[in-house]
Amino acid sequence: MAHPSDASQPQPIATALALALGAAISLGLARFSYALLLPSMREDLGWSYMIAGSMNTANAGGYFIGALFCPWVFKKISAPKIFIASALLTSIFLGISGAVTDTTALFLLRLFAGIFSAFVFVGGGILAAQLANLHHRKSGLILGIYYGGTGIGIVLACLITPIAVDWSIHQKLNHIWQLGWWALALTGCLLTLFLAKPSLSIETAPSVRDSSQTTAISSYGKIVFAYFCFGMGYIGYMTFVIALLRQIGMSAQLINIFYAILGCCVMASSRLWARMLDVYKGGKSLFTLNGLLAIATLIPAIIDAWHSETGPLSPLSIGAIYFSGVIFGGCFLSAVASTTAFVKHNLPQSQWISGITVFTITFAIGQVIGPTLTGWISDHFGSLSMGLTLSSCILIVGSAVAYQQQPLAQKGKPHPTSL
Repeated sequence: MAHPSDASQPQPIATALALALGAAISLGLARFSYALLLPSMREDLGWSYMIAGSMNTANAGGYFIGALFCPWVFKKISAPKIFIASALLTSIFLGISGAVTDTTALFLLRLFAGIFSAFVFVGGGILAAQLANLHHRKSGLILGIYYGGTGIGIVLACLITPIAVDWSIHQKLNHIWQLGWWALALTGCLLTLFLAKPSLSIETAPSVRDSSQTTAISSYGKIVFAYFCFGMGYIGYMTFVIALLRQIGMSAQLINIFYAILGCCVMASSRLWARMLDVYKGGKSLFTLNGLLAIATLIPAIIDAWHSETGPLSPLSIGAIYFSGVIFGGCFLSAVASTTAFVKHNLPQSQWISGITVFTITFAIGQVIGPTLTGWISDHFGSLSMGLTLSSCILIVGSAVAYQQQPLAQKGKPHPTSL
């Protein structure tokens, strides 16, 4: 039976796709495009792996700060307005990153981009949850489309940054990576134009939280901890996998294809896991996704260790690396979607903002620790494979803990997306 408000949003999939452009900006362009520019930046600026990782730590740290302020900000200003303004500001900070070479300045710019990325991502998550609530039968698909939008950003980055870097090399510019940031910033501004009108069309619920219905975090502490492990584990792969592939001799063309395939799989994951997000109301979705991500993260680490003894990459090794990208791309943003689905299934609507914020802060803390820890381990052992092996182990722990999370009991209240 249709939800009473269905008529107010006649094109839910098109609207979800517009919201997905926010995820493309906040994560696809602002965070994960860095992996494509990292090798050139590290070589040009003389960075260690730890410094290189700290740049994504700065971005995640900004994301953490933004997440802390989300409850206050979304109480004062409507989610659509924050979503649009923050998408534009995130893009602007990307552009400024292409105008400086000082490590401290770049660190701070990554921090500010992270702050506004959090507002974009949380705001889009709130709007996606509201849209999904208006269309129960498409709930899991709508959430999957929104979070899968990160793949749009990754694919665009794969198309844009190699062209920008190659042109910079041809023009013999001093810092070949700078034009890449400017191109990404322009892309972000254009995407903001496309997402603005559809996001304003969504009817949002009041943002003030109902203090009389507080759900203790301890009741869903297992999935919160599992999500922390996800944040700390997955970011090592997304920060360093490109650098590892270059290190073992994979060509630039094959690397760009690998990352583009990963991004396409992120987009495809919205339909792949939609049913699971609708059916499982506890931690089983995150259990499944964390486990698959652990396998995907371990594959390039094993190939790196094996390659050091066997010589050039074989077709089998290249195929395994691509398989890793397919698994990882098909899972990692659906892990984020699984926590929004958990909030929708288990918390009253008045607590959605606070619930999503708890997961966002947890995610951010994991991402703050992850890149620097992975970089430090890699520097210490002189091998990126050791850092990725640690990331895989963390994801395995998160998978085991998520499995233990049961759905929350809601006395006399049906789940908003019950089938």
